[in-house]
Amino acid sequence: VRKPAAPLQMRAFFAAFRQKNSSWSQKLLAALPSKDPCTELFCCIIEAGRHFADMAVQVRYGDAIDRPHIRWHCDGPSSLLRLALQAHGTRALHLKDSQASGEPPHHVGWQEPGDVCLSAPLAFQYGVQYPATDWQHPTVAVECRALLTKAEHQLLLMHYTALEKLLHTVSKALSQAHLQLPSL
Repeated sequence: VRKPAAPLQMRAFFAAFRQKNSSWSQKLLAALPSKDPCTELFCCIIEAGRHFADMAVQVRYGDAIDRPHIRWHCDGPSSLLRLALQAHGTRALHLKDSQASGEPPHHVGWQEPGDVCLSAPLAFQYGVQYPATDWQHPTVAVECRALLTKAEHQLLLMHYTALEKLLHTVSKALSQAHLQLPSL
């Protein structure tokens, strides 16, 4: 799918984010499990600067979506690492902890303009709650995922066991990350 390029300032911000946190990326690469097709592809993505390079601007307005009406889902392989920036308005990210016994605990994090969320939503179910807004005051978020070709996406899906191992390492690295935001 061909999409128009994000505005230059937005691309510059996320390129600066990758550069400012390159030491974390290098530590992540060093901690990866044995080489398998998923790990090799992930290394190529990081080394080529394609992590956080597939940007989607999400604009939402209209009636509120409250907790009972949240659409729960997991993202696909391009969200092995995802960086979300809340640009305008507010929204709440709800997630279920699948590692808990019994009924999964439910966590909620409200996002305000300027907030950033770094996660791996391939690993957990989540949904988004929105307040009622109108067209003049929409909720706007920028979601940045790995830039994958169709073949790379299929490769990750075909090697799901290896992808799960990779995801474990990425999740551990995320829990220990002390990332910095750039200023332009």
